[in-house]
Amino acid sequence: AGRGPLVNASLMAVKNVNKKKSVVGGTTSNITIKPHVIAVEKNPSAVLFLNSLKNNHPDWNGTTSVAECDMRSAEEHPLLSAILKGDCAGKVDIVVSELLGSFGDNELSPECLDGVQRSGLMKESCISIPQSYTSYLAPVTSARLRLEAQTQAFMPLDGTESPAGGKVCGTLQAMETPYVVRAHAASQLHKELPCWEFSHPVKKENAKIEDAVKDIDNERRAQKIFKIDGSKGAFFGSGYGNCNETLSTVTSKNIGM
Repeated sequence: AGRGPLVNASLMAVKNVNKKKSVVGGTTSNITIKPHVIAVEKNPSAVLFLNSLKNNHPDWNGTTSVAECDMRSAEEHPLLSAILKGDCAGKVDIVVSELLGSFGDNELSPECLDGVQRSGLMKESCISIPQSYTSYLAPVTSARLRLEAQTQAFMPLDGTESPAGGKVCGTLQAMETPYVVRAHAASQLHKELPCWEFSHPVKKENAKIEDAVKDIDNERRAQKIFKIDGSKGAFFGSGYGNCNETLSTVTSKNIGM
């Protein structure tokens, strides 16, 4: 749940639905949904903030509960454990998460969401937001990013700045380490190609929703081939006056004076 933005968005969505009217058999009536939101968070400092919102925010009070635990270990929390032991009607209708990283799944989104599904918290009709995501890869060239990555091979300069005692990682490790950057001084050389895709919840024919991910393996790898054409600089010019001498490095016969 982080520090609550998704909870606020969920409660606002319910408010918007409750503003609408339903027409059944020619009779118009207001739609009334009474939400029960469970904010799951394992970061202790974020949990303090969530509990503050729960106790003081008018929209949270009476609608939202806070569960301090890892979502993959729902059975260890009293509130979530009670849901697991209860009937199906008390299980979760919608799972809203913010686990996506800059490369899609690099912040363990599939592992965490599959863990929730495996725990048995979800109804058979449960939906996930996000529903699916695909990771893409593309080559870029950047002298600046290469230089900064190479510099990491010799960091930290002071041994007191690192729990590893200042041991440098070396150029190979520095150049093979993923970095989260906002690349300004870089040129993309090829369009992005898809690597892998995840969908939630995982569906399996003739299997309960919690059993569909029982033996799932989230290990992933992809091999991508980028065909990048080289480029060559050339010029064409003339000497002086009416002389037929040309100055040129162009090999094409279609270019001339």
